[in-house]
Amino acid sequence: MQEQQMTSSPDYDNYPAFADDPEMLRKSNEQSGFVGSKIPVDKLLNKKIVFVDFSVAPSQYKRFGESVTKVQIIVDGEKHIFFTQSKNITKTLEVFKDKLPRVGTIVKDDRALKII
Repeated sequence: MQEQQMTSSPDYDNYPAFADDPEMLRKSNEQSGFVGSKIPVDKLLNKKIVFVDFSVAPSQYKRFGESVTKVQIIVDGEKHIFFTQSKNITKTLEVFKDKLPRVGTIVKDDRALKII
């Protein structure tokens, strides 16, 4: 890719836009299969949630754990995504992976999160 010199006022017309290729943009948004706004786990505590799907990947933040779980949920009728390094939540989702979607509630037991 050729580097373009940056000026104090870039000419945006010289750059291709994501919207110029709507089909590729649509595919990129579908690839993950996860849609909705990101929501912190704290806002989900003690609420009825539909757990739709999840994926586990290596964590960028190793001091908190080796992996991070990305979870697709529906809460109050809206799709959301949250990220967690809770081993309890990940283990529960893995046990029920073939039986999702499923309704549950995230609770804090002492300092640990879990699904009930």
